Amino acid sequence: MTQGFETVRIEGVFLGGIKERWQGKPASAIGKTAVSERQKIDEFGFTGDAQADLNHHGGHDKAIHHYAIDHYPSWIAEAEIPEGTVPAAFGENIVTYGLTEDTLCVGDILKLGSATVQISQGRQPCWKVSEFTKNKRMA
Repeated sequence: MTQGFETVRIEGVFLGGIKERWQGKPASAIGKTAVSERQKIDEFGFTGDAQADLNHHGGHDKAIHHYAIDHYPSWIAEAEIPEGTVPAAFGENIVTYGLTEDTLCVGDILKLGSATVQISQGRQPCWKVSEFTKNKRMA
C-alpha cells in the first residue's frame, strides 16, 4: 500500500484467546500471537480473535485494534517495555508501518483484503496494558 510518497506496510496480524493471566484479576485476551495465513473478518473483527471484556473491548466500534510499529522505539526507550514483548504488546490485531496519527483520522475507510474497515476511535488504554507490559505507568 502507498499513501502519497510514504510507504505503508502491514507488519503483522495478531490474534488471541481469553486467558486467566493475573491472579485475582479478570481474564484477558490481550496476549496476541502472529498468524501468517489469511484471516476472515466479520462485523466483530477477526473471526479467530477474542475479547474478554466486551463492555470495553470488541464490538462494532472496537472490532479490530491497530497500532503503528513506528511508535514502538519511543515506547521501549521511554516506558522501558521489554523488547521481547513487541509487536502486539498493546493487544493489537494489526501492526503497520507508516499508518500513524499523521496519516489516519477517525472516519477514514481502508481496505484490508476484501474487507472494508473504518477508523472509529483512538485507543483508550486500560490497566491490562500495564499488567501485560509489566510497566505500571503504561495505562
